[in-house]
Amino acid sequence: MPSLEDHLSVPRPLADDERQLIDRMLEKVFDGRDQLQEQLVDARVAAHGPPDTRTIVFASPPSTKPRVETGERVPVDAVMVDEDGVNIEILLHVVDGYARELEIYRVDGTPIQRASLDGPLKLVNWRPVTGNDEPS
Repeated sequence: MPSLEDHLSVPRPLADDERQLIDRMLEKVFDGRDQLQEQLVDARVAAHGPPDTRTIVFASPPSTKPRVETGERVPVDAVMVDEDGVNIEILLHVVDGYARELEIYRVDGTPIQRASLDGPLKLVNWRPVTGNDEPS
């Protein structure tokens, strides 16, 4: 079975819209958010997901980056709307304490039509830090 990831020969920097999307997903405070921000400050893309998605797989972070305990594999996810009104799901995956991938796909399984990942974004799943009075 072929791999779902298209590995790059040399990891590339995040594109501007990828960086902005990650920053927007990390605006709300949740357990592990600060460590994820530090891990992703100079993140590089090592692979792309299936061709009908905009999923990116992060290169392994340097050992100097802090591990994170988020309590779940996907500590934050969001939704944006594609050009034809179909939802695009965006999930930040954390594996073994490190940001592993930003999964971006249309809920109907067809290719994403948007040229850019900017635009309105709604966070749909994040757990505020205990004692945080920010609304969920």
